[in-house]
Parts: sequence; structure tokens; C-alpha cells
Amino acid sequence: MEFKTRLEGKAFFVEMPASVSKVESDALRGQIKAWLENGFSNLTFDFKDTMSITKDFYAAMSFVKQQLKAGGQQIFSLNLKKSLLDDIKNAGMNQVFNPIGENRTKGTSTKKKLDVSLIEPFIAATMEVLKTQAQVDAHPGKPFLKSTSPVPYSIGIAGVIGVGSSSFTGVVALCFPEKTFVGIYNSMFGESNTELTAEMEDAAGEILNIIYGQAKVVLNDKFKQDLQKALPTVLRGEKLSVRQVGTQTALILPFESTCGLFHIEIEWTDDKKG
Repeated sequence: MEFKTRLEGKAFFVEMPASVSKVESDALRGQIKAWLENGFSNLTFDFKDTMSITKDFYAAMSFVKQQLKAGGQQIFSLNLKKSLLDDIKNAGMNQVFNPIGENRTKGTSTKKKLDVSLIEPFIAATMEVLKTQAQVDAHPGKPFLKSTSPVPYSIGIAGVIGVGSSSFTGVVALCFPEKTFVGIYNSMFGESNTELTAEMEDAAGEILNIIYGQAKVVLNDKFKQDLQKALPTVLRGEKLSVRQVGTQTALILPFESTCGLFHIEIEWTDDKKG
């Protein structure tokens, strides 16, 4: 059998079937060497359609992890259903599968937690803006703490905007792998670019500006915030990293789109007194 794969920048993705058994295990062992020729830094298995995984596949994943370790590459697992994740943990295979989004610091918590009600307007605005501005469908994944799991790709371009009100201050960053943003840009303007250019930076900033504007209206009207107007800054370059600017934990809001993966990174500190 042949797996459905795709390369996004330095991230290589493998879509797994509904049932993963010995057939898929043997195929994985046979195809990993060919995949390694793509020169990726991260190999991510997407289990969004997978309902069952047999123990044969555990051994195959261990084999793959060893192959990647030799080349300094990483392995990740995406969209594992809870029942499968529980089986993997019980078998002691969590470090082999390395599921994205898992909180590896059980029993710990931050004193200040990001309020879900303040996050949802950004998710809704992102989906709406990409659909209306670029004709790109985007669907949110499960949010996770930046401190517990890295994103499975390199950031090629990011729009960053500082936000603030009388109750909190923070940062919102809209982060894209190069291939994803080039696809979105091409869809917006009917072009056929193959790589990022300086001219694309304005588009990244404008997309974030519209998203923030829509989210701000909802937060101010529905949740009685008093967010002010703000202007985004655009960052671009290889191995770009959006650093936390405060002490509060940053949250990753992952998205899948018709142009590829991307995410929003959101962080704020509660400044309310009393």
C-alpha cells in the first residue's frame, strides 16, 4: 500500500487510514527510507481518520523513530482519538508517538488561565476572514499550550499584534509555514508564486488586522472588554520563532486549511486588580 503524503516546508505529513494494522506497519518500514530523501526536519502522522491501531504498528513506529533520531529529525502524531491515545499511553509508547497537544506536565497548572471566551472570537474571525478574503476554508484543531508541544513545521511568516484593555495585555500572532501562506496569497490575488516575497508581507499584516478588528468588535460588545485599535508587525525569515513577551503561558490555536496548516499564538496577562 501507499500512504498519502505531503511536504510543507520542512515538515513531512503522512495521512493514516481508518485501520492501522500489520499491513500498514510493513508498508511504513518499507517506505521510510524513500521519505527521508525529502530532507524534512519533522515527520508528522495524521490520525484524524484512524479508528484502530494494532500493536504491530507500535513496533513500526519505534523503528521509524530510530531512523529519524539518527538524522536529528523529530516525529509527531496529530489528531489521535482519546481511546487510541489512552492505549498508546498504557503501552508506554507516548514518547514514540509524541502526540501534539498533549500536556506533559500532569498535575501542574498556571495560576492564570487563558479565558476560552476570549479565544473563540479569534477562531471565528480567522475562519471568516480567510473564507471571504482568500476563498480558503480553514478549520480549527484542539488548542494546546506552547510549552508542552511544538508546532510540527517551521514558521515562514507571522503577523504579530499587541492587544490591551483595562483588564489585560497580551500578544496575538498569526503564523504560517511558507507554503501555506504562499497558497493563501495566490488564492487572494490570482497569482502563481512559489515562494515568499517582500510584497507578501503587507497581505499577512492586513489579514491579521482584519481578524483582530472582527474579534475586537465581539470582545468589546459581547464580553464588555475595551480593546483598542492596534497595528500589526510582520516578521519573516527561516526558522522564525515568536517569543513570549510576558510571563503568561502562550496558547496555540492550530488550523487546517485548503492551503495547509497554520496557527494563531495567543498570550495575555491578567492585569485586573482585586
